[in-house]
Amino acid sequence: MPSKPNDETHETGPPDPAAAAWVSIAVVVPTLASRPTAREVLHASLARSVANLSAELSSSGADMDAEAIHRARIAIRKLRGDLRTFARLFDPDRLGDLRARLAGLDEHLSAVRDDDIRVTQLRALQVTPDLLDAFVARRELHAATLGDVLASANNAALETDLCRLAANPPTMPAADADAARILEPILQRCWRHLERVVDALDDSDLDDSEALHRIRRLARRLRFALETAAPAFDDATMPLARRLHQLQDALGEHNDVTGLRGSLTEMARDQPSLAFAAGIANERARTLAADTAQSWRRYWKHAKRKRLRDWSR
Repeated sequence: MPSKPNDETHETGPPDPAAAAWVSIAVVVPTLASRPTAREVLHASLARSVANLSAELSSSGADMDAEAIHRARIAIRKLRGDLRTFARLFDPDRLGDLRARLAGLDEHLSAVRDDDIRVTQLRALQVTPDLLDAFVARRELHAATLGDVLASANNAALETDLCRLAANPPTMPAADADAARILEPILQRCWRHLERVVDALDDSDLDDSEALHRIRRLARRLRFALETAAPAFDDATMPLARRLHQLQDALGEHNDVTGLRGSLTEMARDQPSLAFAAGIANERARTLAADTAQSWRRYWKHAKRKRLRDWSR
């Protein structure tokens, strides 16, 4: 694989604990050699994710639109995925609780993102204005909470630690070996795990939202790992990553509809005056849930093609 052009530099400034929201941080994404080490591959992936997260949060803050929040969540989940999937290549003592702190920020972003999805879904279902207004109000409340989180001292500390992670990931000595040799067995284990979970489904599980959500999470984890490892395999992992992205999206549609039904049930319980309107909307969503529970199968069929898993050099 030919070397990439110059390092990608995201030039900004150091985190400021006194700032009112997320502050951009300077991140350099390292250039990779033709046969990179596992450390180099992980370093590039982590640095790019930190840069992406910083760009979204520093440019928009608590007033982020739906797409900015979506991109910020992807960056966080990519970071968490790398730190989890390749955990044996990182020093746990030096990482500390970074994954858990990222999960905390992701939770607040997800609350706003879920509200954005719910509002879009409810508009499509043509619900009553008062029911729609209730969900818009909830979105505003979650957005205000997100703003407080971004302006907190804990957030400033997280920025500092992410800056350090992007500059010098705390890898173990094993990560200094050839990336293809070190990463391939990890990718294969992730694939086998996903395959076992899917193969274990029986007909009664095909509309089991929890089972389908688990498959979606495993597919996302493997997809992120394949994207991270791609430079070590001349991008040979990317065709499967793209198929898994399609699978993940199909399962995501089902998860969104299932989430909507749960939110409508919760709204009916918390605001009895909206119970009738919420019940009608829930019945409409039930039909959508049944349809989306089956559509992912064709994407799984494509992803299972053996040629997509030929990552050996």
